[in-house]
Amino acid sequence: MGRPHFAKILLLTFLLAISVPIALAIVSRSPGMHSAAGVLLLLIGMPGSIVGSWAARRFGYNHYLGYLIVIAAVNFAFYLCVVKAVMLLKTRLRRAA
Repeated sequence: MGRPHFAKILLLTFLLAISVPIALAIVSRSPGMHSAAGVLLLLIGMPGSIVGSWAARRFGYNHYLGYLIVIAAVNFAFYLCVVKAVMLLKTRLRRAA
């Protein structure tokens, strides 16, 4: 795996990790977290949502601190690990075939 391929993976996981908390912050202010959109976004960003909710309560209840910064960082690490694991599994399956 070359560096340009890894840079593309980093960029895509970063964009995914940033887009979920931004949408979650918008949904939490308008339709609410208990709407269908709020529940689906919480499920998509589950690891970051848990840590973000904890951090928002711990350091002062601020939606933008919890949802944008903490959720994005945790989800980026989670999504990057998932993508790397899928790529590793894909490579091993190709070698086994």
